Amino acid sequence: MSEAGFNKVSIAKDEKVFKLPTPKDFLWQYINSTPLVAMVSNIENEIVNKWSNFMENGNLVDQLNIITAMAIK
Repeated sequence: MSEAGFNKVSIAKDEKVFKLPTPKDFLWQYINSTPLVAMVSNIENEIVNKWSNFMENGNLVDQLNIITAMAIK
């Protein structure tokens, strides 16, 4: 800083503890504060648009083939 023309420069090191939200909430807060938010929003929009084809009465519905085998010995 003195090279930039400032006088009486002093530097102090300190340690602080930050209480952060849950890992999931912190991740999304971080993403929202970066340029990643545009990419993640685009991915979300693409997925939600494609999945909207599987909506029935406000619910996401998928039809699965389920095989059940039972036996008595």
